[in-house]
Amino acid sequence: MVPELSRSATADGRVHAGGGRGCLRPALVAIALTIYVTVRYWYVAVPAVLAIFAIGFGMAMVRTLQRRRLPPSKPGRYDDWLNRLSAKLQELGFTETTRNTGNTLEHVPLLADAVFRAGKERYYVNLFETPKLAANALEGFRGPSDRDRARSEHRLAIMQQGQCVIIANASGKQLDGLRLSALSRALDEMPKA
Repeated sequence: MVPELSRSATADGRVHAGGGRGCLRPALVAIALTIYVTVRYWYVAVPAVLAIFAIGFGMAMVRTLQRRRLPPSKPGRYDDWLNRLSAKLQELGFTETTRNTGNTLEHVPLLADAVFRAGKERYYVNLFETPKLAANALEGFRGPSDRDRARSEHRLAIMQQGQCVIIANASGKQLDGLRLSALSRALDEMPKA
């Protein structure tokens, strides 16, 4: 005589063998075995559990710090001007990464500054009170340095545009001249700050 398998019927009348209880017993055995080993060898289990909690806590802290790592930005008097510039450049494919990070450029006082990214290129727009102050800051970049080699390889451009100094930097490749001229045209269209 063969023992009959336990069967259960679904709403549509199909019959399934097992009834869904096959997973319950191994799970209960695994839980019981885990509890037994934990109680029996508590001096190993407690440090292991603490280590797991410490690792989880450390990973949560790293994620929190990564989420908080926003670009340094503080409010400034010329935020309206920077907002208009940012909106104009966003239409051209630039994204603003930081704003109002410094007080001077080459020892000349700044009104405002912003950094824009387009691909792997960074564009620093530094706003001065007058075009003469912008020219003074630009003079500070003249002279022999590593910048000359980067300029000759077209990986760095430093130029004056009215009361702004633009510093364009490409990481390991040549600057996109079209982007630089688009930025220059956008600054031309901006009202005086």
